[in-house]
Amino acid sequence: MSKSRIGAGMPTGRSDGPMNPPRTHAERKAAFSNAREESLSMWGAVGKAPPTTSSPRPVEDVKPARPALSPERMLPETDQERAAADMIAALQRGETPPKPAQPRQQARVNPEDVQRPTRPAPARPPAEVREEFTARDAQGNPLDSRWERVSLPSQFAFYDFGDAHVRRLTVEDQVKIARAVRHKNLTVLLDALAATCTRDPREFCLPDFEMLCLWHKFNSYLDAPMVVSWTTRYGNRTTVTSLTQVREDKRPFPASIAEAHEAMAKGFTLSTARDMELLAEMGEGDPLANEDSLYVFERAQFLIPDPELVEAARERKSRTPTMDARIEQLLAIKDVNVLGEIDAFAERFANFGVDEYCYVRDVKFDPFEFARKELPSNAPADLVEEQRVCREWVELPMEERELENRPAAKEEEVRLPFEVWSCFRYA
Repeated sequence: MSKSRIGAGMPTGRSDGPMNPPRTHAERKAAFSNAREESLSMWGAVGKAPPTTSSPRPVEDVKPARPALSPERMLPETDQERAAADMIAALQRGETPPKPAQPRQQARVNPEDVQRPTRPAPARPPAEVREEFTARDAQGNPLDSRWERVSLPSQFAFYDFGDAHVRRLTVEDQVKIARAVRHKNLTVLLDALAATCTRDPREFCLPDFEMLCLWHKFNSYLDAPMVVSWTTRYGNRTTVTSLTQVREDKRPFPASIAEAHEAMAKGFTLSTARDMELLAEMGEGDPLANEDSLYVFERAQFLIPDPELVEAARERKSRTPTMDARIEQLLAIKDVNVLGEIDAFAERFANFGVDEYCYVRDVKFDPFEFARKELPSNAPADLVEEQRVCREWVELPMEERELENRPAAKEEEVRLPFEVWSCFRYA
């Protein structure tokens, strides 16, 4: 068979239509089937079997052979080709080939040197105008490491400041405090405590002032024994003089800061240590010593003083201009129901602060005496059970009592009433 005959029988991938090659997959598939049938029929005519190969690929999928390079294409075009041609030519001439040029490397960029877009910093005032916050003591000196910031039970709700720092007592402070304790003079005590706090203790409300005294009790006097006197659950009056562990129980602020500010907008505030100082100085000849004046004083202390009335009282050379202004404000009120609002405010904001408590035992407990004691009808159930156990133990014969454990007093929790003078020692 001639070469043209064989080539005519090979699949061409063309459709029956003249010069219209198949475009879709279905048309290419049909053209390939027709070409395969023609090829099989051709091999049958010559008496040979078709070659055993895999399914022939369509002609359009066969990559065309790479055309031969033209003389123009054989000339070097790139830098590498030119360098290689120069090296071959130099070797043919017997010369030393030139050193190939190193490929140009791209300079590396340090990521840290890349400037990223940032937000412009807010403009700051010049140094001579800018003021930095620095906590200072009562004399205006910057605080050192001796000072400690404290949180007050009132959460600073009724003050125009929001921080307070305290330091421990020194010997110079203790000299004044000892004199105040011996003479029960609250004015001298407040003067001594003012040197240990960045805020004036006279402006503290009573729960905050009590917390300040308790802070010195637990921090200025370390490991000093305390005296606790109380009436036990067994009816004995007992005193413990070697107590060294006392715990604190904080009663939280009974309202939110917004509610406190709302009460201040109505003209109400808490009584301060200054009011307690004035009340302690009342004597027989004091005009506030009578019952009527005391009634007015107890309610006037919860009013915010009018600045104009305070200034007028100072012009009159009043010894207590702030309290005089409050009393004048209260007496000028025509509606008597305001007194009920004052009492409601005092009751609402009175139950917070810091309590002291400890766990002690009755050292005077005697099971024989407790067994003979008559308990009141409203006695606790556990106390009645303790007395029953004591009576059973007492009724045993002496030999058996020695074998049984002797009933002992139970440990009980004692709430210590606050007394300002008991917070300071070495008087």
